[in-house]
Amino acid sequence: MGNFEDYLIKYDLKEADIHLLDLIPLIEMIWVDNENQNAEIDILYRFALDHLCNLEDKDGNTPITENDVNSFLDRFTQKQPEAQMLKDLRELCIDQLGAQTDQSEQKSRKDAILDHCLDIAGACAAAYPYKYNERVAISEKTLIKELFRKLA
Repeated sequence: MGNFEDYLIKYDLKEADIHLLDLIPLIEMIWVDNENQNAEIDILYRFALDHLCNLEDKDGNTPITENDVNSFLDRFTQKQPEAQMLKDLRELCIDQLGAQTDQSEQKSRKDAILDHCLDIAGACAAAYPYKYNERVAISEKTLIKELFRKLA
């Protein structure tokens, strides 16, 4: 698959969802351990609000609505999405970021995604007490390394 239209059909996405692809790595980080937790969801929602604000033009208009964002978040937080779908959409997100012509904006978006993914990984430990190196689950560490390779 090479373009968003293919993904629209395959994963039943709306056209507005192309503006929300930056949220996919965070969603993938939330679900990589097969559960979503309130602290992780809170970080995702904060990121989504910031992202919506960044989409505003000088007149305060955005290409998507708050309802678009809420619908997207509900879809991806209420029930665990298929891992392959998240991986495919992450790759589309990375392609979209790579196409960003403003290098400063591209770096800013990539850094924000990575920063928030790290926050999500550290938000909830699987069990207490945990050893010094078990705060972040192995599945989360693996995904973080992959994201760093692709976004750094």
